[in-house]
Amino acid sequence: MKTNSTAGGSYGTKIADLYIVHNLAAVGGNSRHTYHAMPPVGWMNDPNGFIEAFGKYHLFYQFYPYGPSWDSMHWGHYTTQDFIKWKLEPTALAPDGAHDGDGCFSGSSVIKDGKLYLLYTSVSGEKQTQSIAVSKDGVRFEKLGVVIPGDRLPKECLRTDFRDPKVFRRGGFLLSARGIHVRAGGGDDPPVSLLRSHGLDVRERSEKRQSHHPRHL
Repeated sequence: MKTNSTAGGSYGTKIADLYIVHNLAAVGGNSRHTYHAMPPVGWMNDPNGFIEAFGKYHLFYQFYPYGPSWDSMHWGHYTTQDFIKWKLEPTALAPDGAHDGDGCFSGSSVIKDGKLYLLYTSVSGEKQTQSIAVSKDGVRFEKLGVVIPGDRLPKECLRTDFRDPKVFRRGGFLLSARGIHVRAGGGDDPPVSLLRSHGLDVRERSEKRQSHHPRHL
């Protein structure tokens, strides 16, 4: 079964979770790890947003539930308290919006004001942007939309290869770094773009974004 989850809201994650429930038994016995975290069904790759929040550790990961190959990326979600027993949580993100209909690519997470935020690369066609989702309980996430559009990049940087944000704190600010590609003739070293913000609220970021420039590795 392959499902196009583009209905908006939380509909995409609900479709994924329903599919998992109906197909979980297909992977069992000797094929199911009990010590290592593995997807309930389908495909997984990059771990994302590993963080301690709400009294447990959260492990998100790139996830495609509908087949054993890479496709439209979701964010799967496990929690643990001992790194041995892993609890499957509802799918955190699904590609169900106008800005991320072709994938919710890798990113990171941060706690602010008692809420858990996910900063991820949203993909629509060949366009990549950075988006945010938030949760009050660490289980159900609400998408807040695009906070870092590609048009804020320097002219020599490609808008089609602008992804995998890492958010961290320094000096009272939240900083976000991500990898980018430059156009032909833009240099041999792949740059990393760096943005600074006082907070994570969409309106606050648009008003207080203070710097945007590539830093070379």
